[in-house]
Amino acid sequence: MADILDRDLLSLLDQPLLLKLQVIAKLSIAESTHRAYVDEGKLQPIWLGKIEYYFPRDLNKIPLASTGKRRS
Repeated sequence: MADILDRDLLSLLDQPLLLKLQVIAKLSIAESTHRAYVDEGKLQPIWLGKIEYYFPRDLNKIPLASTGKRRS
C-alpha cells in the first residue's frame, strides 16, 4: 500500500505547477470567477508563501467557459 502512495506522490511531483494567472488564462475565466471557484472548492490552490500554485490535473475538473454570444 505504501508503494502505491509513493508512486502517486512521485507522479504528482513530476507535474509542473501552474500559477494563478496561468490557470485563469487556461480556463478563460475572470479573476472573480477564479476566486469563486476557490471558495466553492472547485479549485484547490497550494500556497507557498503568498503565491498560489495549482496542479494541472485539477483543471480537468473545471468545465471550460463558454465562448458563445452573450445576451444583453
